[in-house]
Amino acid sequence: MQNSLNQVNRNLSFVKLIYKENSKGLIKKLLIAGRQRELNKARLFLIWLFDSLGFSDSPVKFNNVSSYLYLPSINLDLNDNTCQKAWYRIRKRLETVFMNDIMNDTGYLLAIDALNYERRRDLLLALLSQLDIVIKQLYRDKIHGEKINYFWYQLQPELRRTVLEKMAGADVEISKNGELKSVAGVLIKNCKWEDDRELPPPQAILGPLAQGQPILIEGYLLSLDDHRAALQIEALVSNWLIRTAELIGAEVLSECSQWPELRCYLLRRDLMVTRNLERLRNQLNTQEWWNLYFDRPIRLYESKRLVWRIQRTSVIPYYITEARDKELEDLPWWQQLITFVLETRDAIAPQLQLLFQRIGNIIVIILTQIVGKAIGLIVRGILQGMGRSFTRDQD
Repeated sequence: MQNSLNQVNRNLSFVKLIYKENSKGLIKKLLIAGRQRELNKARLFLIWLFDSLGFSDSPVKFNNVSSYLYLPSINLDLNDNTCQKAWYRIRKRLETVFMNDIMNDTGYLLAIDALNYERRRDLLLALLSQLDIVIKQLYRDKIHGEKINYFWYQLQPELRRTVLEKMAGADVEISKNGELKSVAGVLIKNCKWEDDRELPPPQAILGPLAQGQPILIEGYLLSLDDHRAALQIEALVSNWLIRTAELIGAEVLSECSQWPELRCYLLRRDLMVTRNLERLRNQLNTQEWWNLYFDRPIRLYESKRLVWRIQRTSVIPYYITEARDKELEDLPWWQQLITFVLETRDAIAPQLQLLFQRIGNIIVIILTQIVGKAIGLIVRGILQGMGRSFTRDQD
């Protein structure tokens, strides 16, 4: 399937080149344009067939530059159906994954792992449902450009409140200090919402899905009808879902620490024990502190963004390379010292390597040319002395 798609892409590139060279002949232009339409239809059919067979398990790799050598010309003015169909496929796949539960293969502790299966499923499905509402509203209201970011940030408090109500249950009440309290009401009141600094700008997700903006991958602008662009958007969507669920999960753990009766309803059975719960919270806080103050400056300096991506039924880490110089400049001075240490190491390492190599060469010369010859002369003198003594004894 991939070979067929590459062949169609090569033919499209060739036809495009011929079209430019024969720009004056009307009949030739019409014939070439017809051929180009046929190839575009064949390409769309292959992509549709590929998706229908299950595009989530595609062998295409994002960092495989060879797969991008023959990209066709892309129509950046996508029709509405392309965006809607791409989002529909992504949403349905994620819904299926969340219904069957997810596994943590990130190598990190996740706060959502502390929730029981029902609450974790309801939380992720509620986030996905709210994202679907936002995308449809953006599409309906024709919001573009920087207005997308403003619109998104304005919606965040209401979005999280709605998600908490769906996850905890709007009518569920549990005893607290001898008095029945609404679980959703208490959580909404006591939660201190913070933003995850590793989340990309919302326009990176909402622009392609709501307005059909092209996606830049490995130096190429790809539209959503391209399989690689769909996978990239799915990775960004799953990253937002997992990271936002993490923020909510951390607040839920904090509230459960103060409200023991709530643990039976929201958390796993083993976390009903206070010691286990506090140990997990301390581990999560330590991990977050180390990630924020040490790992994040290194990722900014290396122009990497850590993304939580869903592969089949597992959450895995995935790094996207992108320019993050503005975020690097906004770091406080003591965090920039970490990047300065890395820069110093990169600058000094070649000189130190050369210095140690020269020192090693000098040591080799000293050992072979000076010490070795001296030892040889000493041994020769000893042997000659022993030979003379042996001759005298014989006499």
